[in-house]
Amino acid sequence: MEKLAEELLASARRAGEDRASRRQLGPVARCATLSSASRVFKVHHARRAGQ
Repeated sequence: MEKLAEELLASARRAGEDRASRRQLGPVARCATLSSASRVFKVHHARRAGQ
């Protein structure tokens, strides 16, 4: 999860983005991380419910 956010920030740095652009990327990275976490959570609980 966190790795995705780190990769987004790293790609922004590689592209030479300034601080303002990285700050705008923050919410996008967090949103992607949250959606990924929520997907894992649902799958995990679906498996447990099926047992």
